[in-house]
Amino acid sequence: MHAMYWTSALILGAAQGLTEFLPVSSDGHLTLLEHFLPGMQPNLAFNVFLHWATALALLVYFRRDVGRLIQGFIMSFVPMFRARSIRPILRDEWMTMPWLIVLGTIPTIPVALLLKHASETTFSALPWVALFEAITGLWILLSVRVSRTRQQEAGSVITVGQALLLGFIQGIAVLPGISRSASTVGLALMLGIMPQKAARFSFYLGLPAIFGAGLLELPELFAGGALGGEAWLAFVASFVFGLLGIHLLLRSVQSRWFAAFGVYCLLLGAVVGWSICR
Repeated sequence: MHAMYWTSALILGAAQGLTEFLPVSSDGHLTLLEHFLPGMQPNLAFNVFLHWATALALLVYFRRDVGRLIQGFIMSFVPMFRARSIRPILRDEWMTMPWLIVLGTIPTIPVALLLKHASETTFSALPWVALFEAITGLWILLSVRVSRTRQQEAGSVITVGQALLLGFIQGIAVLPGISRSASTVGLALMLGIMPQKAARFSFYLGLPAIFGAGLLELPELFAGGALGGEAWLAFVASFVFGLLGIHLLLRSVQSRWFAAFGVYCLLLGAVVGWSICR
């Protein structure tokens, strides 16, 4: 961490916070920043520290929803034991949602663990990052196009099958350049889920994934020793820009800006690919 400049720490923190939740891939952008900009060589403990900043931003932004999800999860056991029925649960969105998150997380774990080593070695090379950024861009544009042909019902509920599919594709997003929010929101839109509900469920589904990944990385954080003032500056920047990223995604998913992110990722992949090949 001693080799990093304050400016570099600020840029990395802001980039992590903003791109963690926007559909552009935070891992892909951090990999590109560390490669193309001087002084951008943080240690693993620093990256884990920023990861916890964005996790905190997600928890703070959705603090009321998280409270209702926890309450709904606890209350869902009441009809199970008293009436021995799940029908009351199915009629209450806040009792159903926690179980959908649990079910969606089940396929995320094995997929993410299976790809984790490759994502940190082979697929962290720039050609792969450029390719995955382009794939993210194409996926966003495809989801926007398909969603326009699907009938979306405001009162429709997310099904168990949809939750499992969204959890599976979330696991693939450990690859640098593949955006978690683009993958899950894009698939939800193609499944006919309303844009606002798609974005919110993506964030809900990301809660256990993001905090789970943070817990797995805690040993690296403690092994890195004391972090200096630059790290705390980056942490604050990552937290603030994380809040901004969440807000922007919720706003953009209902507008043309969501497709604009697809164009951006395509152009980014093309530019990085060109810079490698020239």
